[in-house]
Amino acid sequence: MKRLFIFLTLLLAVQPAFARNTPEQWLETQGKALLEALSDTNDQSRFDKTRTIAETSFHKNELSRLALGRYWRMFSDEQKTRYRELFFDYFLTLYTKTPLSVKDLQFQITDKRFSDKDVLLKVAVDGSPVVQISYDSQKTTDQTLNPMRIELIFALRERADGFYIRDVQIEGQSMLLFLRKEIEDSLRRAGSMPDRFLSDMNNTIKQGRIKRGTTGNSANSAG
Repeated sequence: MKRLFIFLTLLLAVQPAFARNTPEQWLETQGKALLEALSDTNDQSRFDKTRTIAETSFHKNELSRLALGRYWRMFSDEQKTRYRELFFDYFLTLYTKTPLSVKDLQFQITDKRFSDKDVLLKVAVDGSPVVQISYDSQKTTDQTLNPMRIELIFALRERADGFYIRDVQIEGQSMLLFLRKEIEDSLRRAGSMPDRFLSDMNNTIKQGRIKRGTTGNSANSAG
């Protein structure tokens, strides 16, 4: 009996350490970190920081499938594998192309709703936009504009280790729909030929590396 009491006491003592975060707590940490990473003005640093956060904030296999939409059935198994290997770097190359030019970010969750299996969290992001002003042929300076507010809606879904972002709307514009349109346009330019499309994806990733001044491959892991 004494041994059981000690065991239960220890269990209750360590239980808070394993308590799951609420969707709000998870997003406060991951969402704010993601926006701060996207605001980094150094191209390579912005890509690397965003990648680190995105690795644990998105379900890569699901996102790649949803982004391809109805075209998924056009691809052979081998082409689907290649697509998934390229997808995450392609996604990050598109989304980190330019910095989110805002500083002094304030992140506030203002509403919570449920939709099927997802939790929808409305977020108000306050910050001061920054623009570069050229005052002669060689010199530029940053000018901070008046504070502004951006409204976002994050769609979160629960999984074993917490939550992941299924989509985010920025001022009503869906990240997933933007990505799907980019892929559809790229497929159309490739004549709806998966192999040519995959080659174009690879070229987009390479061009992004050149712009950031890096070479080599980034490993992708299944999400």
